[in-house]
Amino acid sequence: MKKIVIAYNTSHYIYAFKLNLIKSLQSEGCKVIAVAPYDNYSEKFKDIGVEYREVKMDNKGSNPIKDFFIILQLIKIFYDLKPNMVFNFTIKPNIYSTIAASLLKIPVVNNITGLGTVFINGGISLKIVKILYKFAFLFPKRIFFQNKDDMELFLTHKLVKKDKLYLLPGSGVDLKKYQPIKKSKNLDKFIFLLIGRMIKDKGIEEFIEAAKQIRNKYLDVEFHLLGGVGVANKSAISIETLKSYEDLGVIKYLGETKDIRPFIGNSDVVVLPSYREGMPRTLLEASAMSKPTIGTNVPGCKDAIDDKINGLLCEVKNVTDLANKMKYILDLTEEERNKMGINGRIKMENEFDEKIVLEAYLKELIC
Repeated sequence: MKKIVIAYNTSHYIYAFKLNLIKSLQSEGCKVIAVAPYDNYSEKFKDIGVEYREVKMDNKGSNPIKDFFIILQLIKIFYDLKPNMVFNFTIKPNIYSTIAASLLKIPVVNNITGLGTVFINGGISLKIVKILYKFAFLFPKRIFFQNKDDMELFLTHKLVKKDKLYLLPGSGVDLKKYQPIKKSKNLDKFIFLLIGRMIKDKGIEEFIEAAKQIRNKYLDVEFHLLGGVGVANKSAISIETLKSYEDLGVIKYLGETKDIRPFIGNSDVVVLPSYREGMPRTLLEASAMSKPTIGTNVPGCKDAIDDKINGLLCEVKNVTDLANKMKYILDLTEEERNKMGINGRIKMENEFDEKIVLEAYLKELIC
């Protein structure tokens, strides 16, 4: 029986977003081991037949001494497990898990699911990360990218070798799970919904400021935020800040949920004014559920949206342009908005079916 490790920076993300990958690996007779920091989801792995190993990791920090101990932990874990392959996701596992596994001659497949805050902000941290990537990425068997822009950036900076790269349609979308749902009849407000971690890089502040502008002209419109607060990110937005805007009637903060489908179903448009994405899962899922979307004209988002076909693209960090795109959607007829939603579903079926992604992972097991 092959042993496959999935290494991530949170247990939650493996459990929530890699369940179909886990099932696919198990269907091939593989034993799956999750390696990630401990959180509320770590104990749940046993319910889906997955072994769990804890690695202590500070997702906010960039202390090289602490990060060195991540490598030591992973070397011990991999030496004990002796896996046949390691799938890595997010920056620290992509770097440190690759180094640890390669020292033990364990094949590695890395996944660039987005470039994160460090690539957006730049500075000395980015220089260090590039050096680490360039070294660690000498060793993987394969490196999956979720959009062409990120792949070209790594090639331009000579962080990777071209023959190791493969472009995926993001993480794909489960078309059976995410299907159109009619909006509840008792919801008479037009709802713009933003789903994501409550961090500045997701465009939360721009969404709130645009909401202020729209509310001055359109009375029957609401702006909802759905996602976790207190996340391990330097640009995190506090619950106190969100509540202050909620008290003013600008937005409604819906908290977190295990199932976003009812919230997408009861919205009219899903918005993601992100500064940069790998491939925005929420836009793919919203499109699969036949909802129009608004996203920024940045890597990731622009791949999920065909402008004025299944949604609208706006300028990054531009509140006025975001508000104008919201007004554009509001001024459409219901029939025109429905057509956008239908186009989104067709796009997901043609380009972003999760089966494409799962087949690419399984191919690595037999090559």
